[in-house]
Amino acid sequence: MYTDYVDENESNDQNDYYDDDNNSSSSNDNKDKIKKIAFIAIIFCVLLIIIVLVAKGCSNSNNKDRNHDYSGTAAIVISHKNLTLEVGEQVNLNADVLNTKEANPVVIWMSDDTEIADVTDDGVVTANKEGSTIIRASYGDIQEECSIVVTSNASEIQSIKIVQGNFTLKKGEGTLLQIETSPENAKTENLIYSTDDSSVATVSDIGYVNGIDVGTTTITVKTASGLSTSATVTVTGTGSTSIEPTSIQIYGLSKELVVGGTAEVIFDIFPTNATNKNVTWSSSDPSIASVNANNVITGHKAGTCTITASTANNITARYDVTVHSSNIAVTGVTVTNGDTYNMKVGYVKRIQYSVEPSNATNQKVKFSSSNPSVAAVDDNGLVAANKEGNAIITLTTEDGNKTAIISVVVTSSSGSPTSDSPSDSSGGSTGGESGGSTGGSTGGSGSDGSGTSSCLANSMITVTNNQKSDGAVVSSISFANASPYTNSSKAASIEVVQLSDCASSYKYKTYYGTTQNNVSTQVMSGIITKTGFSINFFKSGDTSDGYYKTVITATDNKTGATLTKTYYAIVKFGSSVSSDPKISLSQDSFTASASTARVTVTATSNYGLTSIRYCKSNLQTGCPPDTPKTLNNNATYKETLTFTGVKVGYSVCAVAYNNKGNVSDKVCILINRH
Repeated sequence: MYTDYVDENESNDQNDYYDDDNNSSSSNDNKDKIKKIAFIAIIFCVLLIIIVLVAKGCSNSNNKDRNHDYSGTAAIVISHKNLTLEVGEQVNLNADVLNTKEANPVVIWMSDDTEIADVTDDGVVTANKEGSTIIRASYGDIQEECSIVVTSNASEIQSIKIVQGNFTLKKGEGTLLQIETSPENAKTENLIYSTDDSSVATVSDIGYVNGIDVGTTTITVKTASGLSTSATVTVTGTGSTSIEPTSIQIYGLSKELVVGGTAEVIFDIFPTNATNKNVTWSSSDPSIASVNANNVITGHKAGTCTITASTANNITARYDVTVHSSNIAVTGVTVTNGDTYNMKVGYVKRIQYSVEPSNATNQKVKFSSSNPSVAAVDDNGLVAANKEGNAIITLTTEDGNKTAIISVVVTSSSGSPTSDSPSDSSGGSTGGESGGSTGGSTGGSGSDGSGTSSCLANSMITVTNNQKSDGAVVSSISFANASPYTNSSKAASIEVVQLSDCASSYKYKTYYGTTQNNVSTQVMSGIITKTGFSINFFKSGDTSDGYYKTVITATDNKTGATLTKTYYAIVKFGSSVSSDPKISLSQDSFTASASTARVTVTATSNYGLTSIRYCKSNLQTGCPPDTPKTLNNNATYKETLTFTGVKVGYSVCAVAYNNKGNVSDKVCILINRH
């Protein structure tokens, strides 16, 4: 009950606040009205406060039920906690990282059992076979899980037979096997085809049989569970001598062109012993891009069209090409998730970057590490911390050779991680380059670090340099990172150390050019069948200076995608090998009262020294050099620099660049009392 209370000690003036005419009845009415309005306002405010508190409590309760209390700490929220999928079904999981200072936090996806369900870097889950597993989203040492149950949408094969039975082919003819299984909804996508004698008849992985030569052989079809059926094939000599193509594979062609630009289509016809490998090329819109009989595409105006390759027996392959009105040059590249990575051994972190301008025609960036044994980087910008130490990761744009650098400091794996995710002990994110010329210790199994069974191009093959010329290096990054071979008796070459089980049909092609921008003449090709196989970058007896690249392709056994890995070599005859710039730092003085240090930078080279960068930092782990100084190909450079605002224990670092624009050496020192 609301009661108006007036203190006996109130002054008459205060009482008169409600009484303009002292004791008149109208003033009493006004007073009553004011009291009623005040009472209603108070009740309304109280109710409003109660509603807000209840709503907030419900919201907090719902948030806690759905995940965790995220106040003040980083956390991951994923779109599903439980999923039931059928074999072959796909679903996209989304993940948000809460309470992080990173502008674009990267979530690492993993599957506990990739045979049951695997997941891509973008969170796309594919159900592979019946069973259950856990899909994990990781950000640093934080994880969130989604439970996956995979059910079968098809029955196992109970019986199988070749509809044709025993059959006869003429030499050079082919036919597709007709397979009958029961029950009708049985899974037939993993049938295995084989021939007892490929010199008589071959069979492809889709069951296409080609008659090769006169004779008799057996074709066998086997299921994943071990059931099999066979048919006898008799090849007679009364037919033609041609072997029909069964497929075309296009690779190595950029989908981006500019008006007036050209690109050569690299392709293969299968089977490789097909008699007629002639291909007819056509464009869906020749006004946008045309293609000639030599499989060279020319861009004519802005737009998108489809290039089609067709064999004489109407086997086709298509490739979409986009033509831009003009070539928009790259002006720079910037790392957007920090220029220093502090990582622990066994962890990985993805480089996030932007190319300027955002509409530049060629957005491609290549990555290299100054010390892959400490921190290796793959073609996708995924950095793997291999052992304690320091390394510089360099990003170089294909257009204009614009660069950005990241300083990587790797410490012991004990304690809490500061990087994105632990790597899979069975195979690292940088893949199969471990043990080879550019790899890291986390690779070698062909896993992509997330636990999926699909290959990464960088991990499909492991090679080592044969080192047949002192100081010469075959590069998996670029020509700029390859040292020239200078002795004609020692071929530039690599040796295959390991072939990943997740890929097959390994092939290579080697190309030659007089400049690194014009490497297009094919000089040799072949099939890689086993480890220990050596690939030379030029033919024996060749004495042509030039640039060579070997393109290695393989087929991902799981997805059927084409994987490509390229190695580069520079071949020179009769000249001396030049050394890249080397840099050294020495502290001349330190004045504690003025917080000033003088450091002498010395750089020498007979290969061309074009620039240096230097920096100071209050960290003992070093700093990414950012202050540029351009030089004029000095053979020797020496200068004493004065750094202010420094103390004992501060770092001073410097980087030297060679005349290719690449980092050749980095040195850091700690300021002492001298």
